[in-house]
Amino acid sequence: MAEKGSPPLNWRDCTSFVEVKGSVDDAPHPDDSHTGSPKDSLVQAVDYCRSILDCRPFMLHVYGIILCGYKFCLVYVDRYGVILSPHSSFRDRGTGDEPDGLSQFIRIILRLMWDASDHELGMDPNVTNSGKRTDFGGQKYPRLTVSMTTPEGPSTWNTLGPPLWTSHTLFGRGTSVWRVTKSHKPPSILKVAWSTTNRKPERDIYASIQSLIEKAGGESIPGMVNCHTVEGGDVFYPDDPTVPINVSSLRPKGTQPCPEQPPQLVYPDLHLHRVVFHDVGKPLWRFNGHPQLVRAMKMALEAHEKLCELGVLHRDISPGNIMIRMNVSRHENQIQELEKDVELTEGFLTDFELAEGPWSDDTPKRNDIVTVSDS
Repeated sequence: MAEKGSPPLNWRDCTSFVEVKGSVDDAPHPDDSHTGSPKDSLVQAVDYCRSILDCRPFMLHVYGIILCGYKFCLVYVDRYGVILSPHSSFRDRGTGDEPDGLSQFIRIILRLMWDASDHELGMDPNVTNSGKRTDFGGQKYPRLTVSMTTPEGPSTWNTLGPPLWTSHTLFGRGTSVWRVTKSHKPPSILKVAWSTTNRKPERDIYASIQSLIEKAGGESIPGMVNCHTVEGGDVFYPDDPTVPINVSSLRPKGTQPCPEQPPQLVYPDLHLHRVVFHDVGKPLWRFNGHPQLVRAMKMALEAHEKLCELGVLHRDISPGNIMIRMNVSRHENQIQELEKDVELTEGFLTDFELAEGPWSDDTPKRNDIVTVSDS
């Protein structure tokens, strides 16, 4: 809640919301979350959730309230779908231990605005706000601390400035890409995305590609991201590193990811995955002149040609998956990204999550099937 006279709020400042409509006829039906004709109130609420997830990329889900006349309900949105609670009404009378409708509404408001922590409202439990802001390229942005437990052991990374790229779509992978730094080491690139549990983890894909390159007698391919030192992996809860962060573990108890389908049906879960590349670049669309653009694209495409010779197909080449390498200068706590000479331009291909290769037939999978009743 903003105080009078305070600067305007933006979606980055919001963790939840209340949508207000004047008529009870605008109230969405619980089945609207999976039908082809939802009420406008639900469409608008879901778009609010999309805006929050877009502007706060480390949010895993969003809670909101839809108030229509004297009826209200909770809406829960994650990268898999939408869940609506049953309607309550200000006219509901309390029975036994159940509060009346108005008291219940006030409790929900207090919970969302004051009682619940950022993590309870949907923030990744492995991410904290350091309270500092990074001045990066003239933009001040909260500095976030990202903790990970990897096969190499626990590690902590700090973000540098705003994300390089975020997905604007609501459902699916929800990818975000960040500059990060660790201790006094040079900056790296962090990618965060949801992946289906019946696919090979992205970090393992890079390990497989590196193995193919070495078997062919090489060390690396210049036009692709350096996959020799990739860190990261699937994300787990910090208080129990044996429990993965996935859609099923995050959703409210007793809810169904696919309410229109029988409870016996199984579905591929979504698992949170992070990878860190020790390679720094800027997005392709921030090219400095057409010669730099053409050279970067040419190098990335030549790299893919070499990968095809090894039997690897990227399957998702786009401007968002090609970056231009930068020279990094670090002096004490000051970090600068410097342009290379045009003649030395290096473009590199990233994001091999959907790649297919010789490993595809015998891919080691996670626990790839979760029943609806387990959620």
